Amino acid sequence: MGRLFLLLFKYRATLVFVLLEILSLWMILSTDLFISASAFNSSNRFVANTIRYSNTIHTYFGLTDLNQELVDENAKLKQEIKSLKQSIYDINTLRVDDDEIISQYEYQDAKVINNTTQWLNNYITIDKGSVNGISPGMGVVNQYGIVGKIQSVSKHYSVLASLLHNDVLVSSKIKRTGTLGTTNWGGKNPQLADLKYIPRHITPLVGDTVVTSGYNAVFPEDIPVGIIESVVLKDDKNFNDIKIKLENDFTKLSYLYVIKNKLKVEKDSIESVNYTLAPNE
Repeated sequence: MGRLFLLLFKYRATLVFVLLEILSLWMILSTDLFISASAFNSSNRFVANTIRYSNTIHTYFGLTDLNQELVDENAKLKQEIKSLKQSIYDINTLRVDDDEIISQYEYQDAKVINNTTQWLNNYITIDKGSVNGISPGMGVVNQYGIVGKIQSVSKHYSVLASLLHNDVLVSSKIKRTGTLGTTNWGGKNPQLADLKYIPRHITPLVGDTVVTSGYNAVFPEDIPVGIIESVVLKDDKNFNDIKIKLENDFTKLSYLYVIKNKLKVEKDSIESVNYTLAPNE
């Protein structure tokens, strides 16, 4: 207590000055309406700006949770859209509805935590693994189109072979004509890939859309792959030489969706009895 009194005595002049300033200010504000109103408006602006900045900071730090919620919702919507398309197909073909077929595909969201684009064979690491139901061979997409295929899985992580991988082949088709082909990266430009095995009697056009064919158990039909950028037909070749610009920018991948085909084992089993599929097809 003695120290407190000594401190107050030491700074008595400063304290008296501050008290007189506060008293003067209060008297001015109490007697002059114009100054009082100005001070009130200024204080309101200060409080409003403080609240606005506080809300901005709070919103910024909440973006991560918001992004995750949007990704989860997008995965659910993809699944519902695919089920709706299958239901419409069933109606148009007068086929009896089969719940297993309608809900054939499930989408599991995942975040990219590592990614390469500079090698001949590129890989992507995601933050979901076997505990999330992911297994080797599953297809991976994002909101723009094809990304790659799951290659190896641990408990909490998975590594997929990117579409920018020399061994990854994707069964594709030209949407306008329905002509089947195979998409394979050429190993040079991360924005371009080759569309192979389009016969010479077919005339692809620059600007044609290339999508998945649905002829495998990895990717559903009509997932975007790319846009035809150039077509060259040499006299001694049976197939067109086609370059496509990939829909995805593989240098900017963030959130992905792993596709689980619940009927894949059944399809692969029955096909293996009758014929052998080409690797990665």
